[in-house]
Formats: sequence, structure tokens, C-alpha cells
Amino acid sequence: MWVCVFGLFLCSFFSYMKRSVDCPLLDLFLSSLFWIFSLCCLFIVCMLVLIPTLQFPLFPKCWAVLQATNFLS
Repeated sequence: MWVCVFGLFLCSFFSYMKRSVDCPLLDLFLSSLFWIFSLCCLFIVCMLVLIPTLQFPLFPKCWAVLQATNFLS
């Protein structure tokens, strides 16, 4: 599953950087897909780095749910 997500991210990244797609709707879709994946990656990094160190009141519950569902492995 992570390989497919990473492949979609790379595809959208390269199409966003090249901007050589002839269809404007496809270009808009791929660039928005790139930004959505970027925000998701930023969110996952924040979940992995900030939650164990800062320990906000809401975050330990989220962290426990993520660990219980094996989302991070």
C-alpha cells in the first residue's frame, strides 16, 4: 500500500515540476494531488515527531490509537 502511495506521490511530483501536461484539468488534478500528498506527509512527520515529545492532552489518545491499529508499521 505504501509503495502505491509513494508511486502516486512521485508521479504527481514530477508532473507538477515539469508542467508539460497538455490537458489543463489533468495538470490541475496532478498539482492538487501533489499538494495533498505533501500535506499528508507533513502531517505524518508531525505525528511521528511532535506527539511523543510534546505530549499535548489530545495527542496521547491519537498516538495510542495509531499504535493500537498498527498504522505506523
